[in-house]
Amino acid sequence: MARYSLITGDILKVKIPAAQCVVTSPPYFNLRDYGHQAQLGRERTVQEYVSNLIRVFARIRDHMPDTGTLFLTEPG
Repeated sequence: MARYSLITGDILKVKIPAAQCVVTSPPYFNLRDYGHQAQLGRERTVQEYVSNLIRVFARIRDHMPDTGTLFLTEPG
């Protein structure tokens, strides 16, 4: 069994294994354009961006125990 996994792709579509710790750096609002339709960070408003982030973190939370830890890193 792997001690860690690197998962890439649309977090709302990929399979997520159970995790005790998650480290992520989602695209920040209007910082970069990766050329993907409906990508996170390119929403029209900050409110839409925050709503999408909530969906992402809710999905991650569903795969973590109550004692799990999430590290959110900054871009750069």
